[in-house]
Amino acid sequence: MQNPSLQDDYAEFGSFLNTQSQASAGQLYAVEQKIVEGLKVSASLTAQLSQIKTDENLALEEVLKADSILDTSTDIAAVSSAQNGKNLALEELHTLDSLYNEISLAYQAALMSKLQEALVLNNAVTAANDYEQHEKTVNDIAIRQVMFQNGELTSAQVTTLGIIAAECPKTGGHGVYRARGMLTSCYDGNWSDDYAGCHPIAPPVQEQVLDNGFGQRSDKKQLVAAETSAYPNPATDGIFVRTMTVQGGQITLLDMTGRAWRTAQFSIADEVKYLDLAGVPSGLYTSTVSSSTGERQVIKVFVVKP
Repeated sequence: MQNPSLQDDYAEFGSFLNTQSQASAGQLYAVEQKIVEGLKVSASLTAQLSQIKTDENLALEEVLKADSILDTSTDIAAVSSAQNGKNLALEELHTLDSLYNEISLAYQAALMSKLQEALVLNNAVTAANDYEQHEKTVNDIAIRQVMFQNGELTSAQVTTLGIIAAECPKTGGHGVYRARGMLTSCYDGNWSDDYAGCHPIAPPVQEQVLDNGFGQRSDKKQLVAAETSAYPNPATDGIFVRTMTVQGGQITLLDMTGRAWRTAQFSIADEVKYLDLAGVPSGLYTSTVSSSTGERQVIKVFVVKP
């Protein structure tokens, strides 16, 4: 749907989209897009808020300079000029503070409006299977957490997320990873997918000793130790990315235009890598974890700035 030119190459793609848009998969996609719309609106306002903060810092510097002159100078003209400059800077600070509050309220209103629309769409989803129901449930909790609960989770929500988080992602879907990410700061559970039927960790390649006494190692490509994940998700200040622990490689945080906002190298010893999100605007991103042997996994990451 984000690449309509594909229909030139795949004639059946249009009818496929029409069918799927009315199905549960299309309904969940619509919920996600509505959340993204809210984040994009907020991103533009975030830039304005950032500029106001910059202007406030400059005005504050002028106040401090004026105070320094007023505290030390005995020159009447210099003191008078410093006092006038301080008064102007204080007036600017007052104006900027009022503007910041006004834009901040608009920021919240725009985001809340889109989240309310997303909540209505999510409630209308008819899940066709368990993994779609998990996605719907996590959507509901995540939206309510932001809209009505000041970022907190209720005990009932923690219990629900814990049940979803304990499932195998192979059958439970992406909602399992999202549930785990949301529980990182308030749940003592330890989730492992290392069991038969889920994502068991491949045993290490054993050295083979040949009759001539020389050792020979298998050249078979190493497997990823575990599925990657990112938490918390949505994130504000930073995000932890669980890496491919049997390999080194690189993590890249990309926005929807393909722009790289963060890159970080990790080694075999790095089970979790932290990415600082300072200066990264609100929006939908992908965290791509690429190993040195070519394995690649992509995680969707929502960044929400206050």
